[in-house]
Amino acid sequence: MTADYTIENIHIFITNIHTVQEFERIKPVLDLHKEIEEWNIDMEDVDRVLRVTTTKMTDEEIIGLLSQFGVICRELK
Repeated sequence: MTADYTIENIHIFITNIHTVQEFERIKPVLDLHKEIEEWNIDMEDVDRVLRVTTTKMTDEEIIGLLSQFGVICRELK
């Protein structure tokens, strides 16, 4: 099934995720979250850019969720 997403549904963040272990720690959190349709982290980018596709969560909610697991992130504008 292909969803029609708009730019407002894609949230982009700079993160402090630098290791595979940090990535693996948050992977199940993002994979299993019912309001997140898709996500990815560019581990080769210096800013470890996280992209989250959701129609139900705000930037603040995503930041709050990740901060519970020690991830510091801020919106990339």
